[in-house]
Amino acid sequence: MTPENVKHYENYFDLFNTDGWSQLMEQVQVDKDNFQIEAIADEKTLYQIQGQLYVLNTLINMEDMVRATYDSILIGEREAVNGE
Repeated sequence: MTPENVKHYENYFDLFNTDGWSQLMEQVQVDKDNFQIEAIADEKTLYQIQGQLYVLNTLINMEDMVRATYDSILIGEREAVNGE
């Protein structure tokens, strides 16, 4: 992994360890839980809500996705070094 990539992931990990990130994630989850899909009046509103939920889910899953990608890179590098 290049030094730039290492710094990229370290920045994410620093972010994930802040109180602000935890607070944001709590609020994002509350916002997601408060969607009332049964009250959708038309297709346009449905598509807007789908987009909003996509963004909220992306944020909710971001930490897990970043950590999984980082771990996958490290495993790939180890396998490359070990000739696996």
